[in-house]
Amino acid sequence: MCLGMINLVSRRLRDMMALPEADVQYLPVEILSGHEEARAQDYRWINIRACYPALDIAQSSYDTCEFMHPTTGEKHRFNWLFDRVTLREEIDPATQLFRAAEHTTFVLAADSLAERVMRAGCTGISFQDPATCNNGGPIHRYRTATWVEEEDLNKVFPITP
Repeated sequence: MCLGMINLVSRRLRDMMALPEADVQYLPVEILSGHEEARAQDYRWINIRACYPALDIAQSSYDTCEFMHPTTGEKHRFNWLFDRVTLREEIDPATQLFRAAEHTTFVLAADSLAERVMRAGCTGISFQDPATCNNGGPIHRYRTATWVEEEDLNKVFPITP
């Protein structure tokens, strides 16, 4: 499984993913400025409908914080500021792209979907290994067409005195 965020998708990416309408919905967007090339890509907002239990909360590391609603003043508790994400071992979704039921902003993709998209040369999308994306460490792993690549964030964003 790979973790990522996805909002706008081109016609090419939609065709490559080939996901059923029961799992995703593509909503039209109006591009107000930009080049004709961008309009020609026929971007759509993706609404991922499929949702399955995926996170092992007991093995994950997260913080809790409270915030106050700016209009009502009502206090809310937000429990999911993840430092480390651990997936359940028994994940068995019926689709290749879905939201984690425990934290619906987490979008998970099957390795086969990520591989298909990467092999097609689609750009502007990355598939992160959930074990490294929020672990606080400098090494992040990404799914590529050939398998997995690592990125050392200390090299990408060097810390200088």
